Amino acid sequence: MSFTVRLRGIIVGRAELAASDPATGLRSGTFRPGPGFDLVQPLFQLSGPRFAQAMQALKLELLDDKGSVVPTRSIDIRDGELRVL
Repeated sequence: MSFTVRLRGIIVGRAELAASDPATGLRSGTFRPGPGFDLVQPLFQLSGPRFAQAMQALKLELLDDKGSVVPTRSIDIRDGELRVL
């Protein structure tokens, strides 16, 4: 299924979330950057508390292929992969 990552109405990128871990709820897939990826890319280089604070402030949204918001606890984009909890 295709998913879109959005920041305040701006498309950050898209991914097919194929891999999943039922035990943890982690889903992952190859990320394809969109027009708004440059706005958030530097923040995904952070780690620890700084990363958590940045993600909380960003309020990224994950949308399914119908445009409905999918509830998430975290969204992480690193090395061309989208990881969602």
